[in-house]
Amino acid sequence: MKRKKLGKFWTAVLTVFAAAVFFAVPAWAAETGADPAFEMDGSTLVKYSGSATHVQIPDGVTAIGDRAFAGNTTLSAVSIPEGVTEIGQESFYRCANLRILNLPESTVSVGSRAFAGCGRLLDINLPESIAEIPDGAFSGCSGLRSVSGGEGVRRIGTEAFWGCSSLSGFSIPAGVTEIGQGAFSGCSSLTAAVVPEGVSVLPDRAFQSCTRLSEITLPQGLAQIGGSAFADCVSLRSVDIPDGAQLGEGIFSGCTALETVSLPRNITAIPARTFSYCTSLREFILPESVTEIGQGAFRSCRSLASVEFPAALVSIGDQAFEGCTALRTAVIPGNLHTLGTQAFAGCTALETVRFSGYLAELPAECFAGDTALRSAVLPASLAAIGERAFDGCTALTEVYIPQTVTSIGDGAFPQSTVLTGAENSYAQTYAQSSGLAFRAAEAPSVPEQPVEPAVQGSLAIDTEWHRMAPGDLYDIAVSVSGMDGRELRVYSSRDGIAQVTPLGNGRYRVAGRAAGTAYIMFEVYEGDTQITHASVRIEVAPGADRAGERGNNVSYFG
Repeated sequence: MKRKKLGKFWTAVLTVFAAAVFFAVPAWAAETGADPAFEMDGSTLVKYSGSATHVQIPDGVTAIGDRAFAGNTTLSAVSIPEGVTEIGQESFYRCANLRILNLPESTVSVGSRAFAGCGRLLDINLPESIAEIPDGAFSGCSGLRSVSGGEGVRRIGTEAFWGCSSLSGFSIPAGVTEIGQGAFSGCSSLTAAVVPEGVSVLPDRAFQSCTRLSEITLPQGLAQIGGSAFADCVSLRSVDIPDGAQLGEGIFSGCTALETVSLPRNITAIPARTFSYCTSLREFILPESVTEIGQGAFRSCRSLASVEFPAALVSIGDQAFEGCTALRTAVIPGNLHTLGTQAFAGCTALETVRFSGYLAELPAECFAGDTALRSAVLPASLAAIGERAFDGCTALTEVYIPQTVTSIGDGAFPQSTVLTGAENSYAQTYAQSSGLAFRAAEAPSVPEQPVEPAVQGSLAIDTEWHRMAPGDLYDIAVSVSGMDGRELRVYSSRDGIAQVTPLGNGRYRVAGRAAGTAYIMFEVYEGDTQITHASVRIEVAPGADRAGERGNNVSYFG
């Protein structure tokens, strides 16, 4: 009887001991990483293969490896203990249901795309020990509402917060000096942003498609704003760009609420698509330093009624003002050398256009579809009028063609337009061959640029334009007179394309650097007042044969 009782006693003891051991295993495994769900390599958590919704990473772990939790769709909360210093690349990539996650104060580095695609992640507090928010760190975290902390952050990587469409609570840390391309692109709930003073370059697409962004503060030391930096920010109304900043292409394209922009002084170019589709922009005064307006720069600015062109302007690009349906008058300054295709096409309210100066060609469709155009005063220097230049300009009943014109393209004028010009001129021949009416007439008087009655000085340049390849050198000779108390300033409109260096004795060397078009500007100043200027167009293209035109490029001044 005693044996049976003793047997039962020891059986019970062994059962209790076995149960204790069994239930103790998970606690021990969590502390040491011996749980089979945690694959460890020393103190690095290499892979988690479990299916728990809430995971406590074991104490003693110092690093979470690359893609350790990647693609885990059951995970909703993770607790990371103090002592973890490194979180690897794509460590939580596409954990689609992850909502809660803490970063311990011990964290020093986070890998690229560490939390990318965690669409339900709500809030993040960044420890002060982190110096970088890496490339794509939170890209595609569409549910992320706020990011706090991060006082130690110095760099925000490329597309770090791309597509964080719910992010409204975030201030860029004051110590940040570098922001990557597309860092905040698609943050459609962000309403205001202050770019820290240490940032010198705002890169391409930095705030693109931040559709609720209405306020942006830029630092005074900003040197460059990249292409499409604020494109499609449809709530942005006003921007003050600091002096010295260079602009990329399309930086405000599609900013449909934009009404006022303060441009940097001494800016020389309005790049391509800078203000395209800015449908609330009503008037624009270009700085006197602007020499070039790029392709599509103001395209479809449907409220733009007034533009003041600076005297220094030498080039207007293709489609620069196409579709500006409120623009009524265009007075083109005398220094303009190049007008692009469809530059003013579809400007249905444009009534008057007036040229003077050196323009040699009106390109194809430059005023096509301008149904209200009634008066076009063409420059006396004009040699060619392109195909369909005034096609659809049904209100243009009469236009004088200068004797210098030797080429007019097909369909340049509506059949209802009467061409006027000198007897036996090319205009008469063209009218007869095209079935247009022609009337002999003298050239209309055109108000000239104001000049002093007495000529005291001159600026003569031996080159009109030049084509070259990157790496080529070309010398320009300049002669000036009447310079007492005056100063000649020479510079390139785009140093990155063509750089100019003085050689002495009135000679300047141009070095081709990269493909594109630049203008070498020659300006005569009396004090702070510019009294005359001239320019030489430089075209740089890989493998280009040397070509150009030497000639008397002369300006006179009183």
